[in-house]
Amino acid sequence: MKILILGCSLSTNSWILSPTGIKDCRDFNSPGWWYALSKKHTYDIRAFIGGGLFVYRDFLQSLGSKLNQYDAVIIQETFDPRVTKPPSDPYDTYTYKNCVLYTYGCKEHPSDKVSMRTNFFLYKATKDIDEVLSKFNIPSFVFGWQAPLKSYKWVKSLDLFYLDKLFFYDDRYHLYTKDWFGHLNLDGNIKLGKMVHKKLEEKFNEY
Repeated sequence: MKILILGCSLSTNSWILSPTGIKDCRDFNSPGWWYALSKKHTYDIRAFIGGGLFVYRDFLQSLGSKLNQYDAVIIQETFDPRVTKPPSDPYDTYTYKNCVLYTYGCKEHPSDKVSMRTNFFLYKATKDIDEVLSKFNIPSFVFGWQAPLKSYKWVKSLDLFYLDKLFFYDDRYHLYTKDWFGHLNLDGNIKLGKMVHKKLEEKFNEY
């Protein structure tokens, strides 16, 4: 199977502390959580730094019939709303055996801090995502870092939410400083990937 994964900076590489110690930075020698998924499949990972559901929606719609190449889709919800402009080209591309990672940078839209912070717009984004994935009859799954939106009909929940409470500010898994929110290190991503793998295997049996 070929599986498409959509996520934010929490779905790119694992992270290490930068030389300055002020922030963290991507560790290109260490893959993300998706590397702990089944080795029976191949994975196409699209990580949108600063992006969220609106970018995922736009990316899926832009693929059109090319979505037929995928046998399943995994959506990693982030700290929405993030109303950002979808980038056309990735920063970089890295291959880790059965995983190909494309990382993009998203530019914040001014309305992200004003009119878009409503449940209506998030509902619209999930509805559009549902429509495009159901149109191509692609088994699709979602997990997230905060509360579930519960507005999908086609996309199935992996029942993994509030992950921020499990991982963040735990020094074993999370890299952060007093001035920087940070991301997961390799150990954090291995733990997360195993959790997603277990739930994913269970949900595949429902199709």
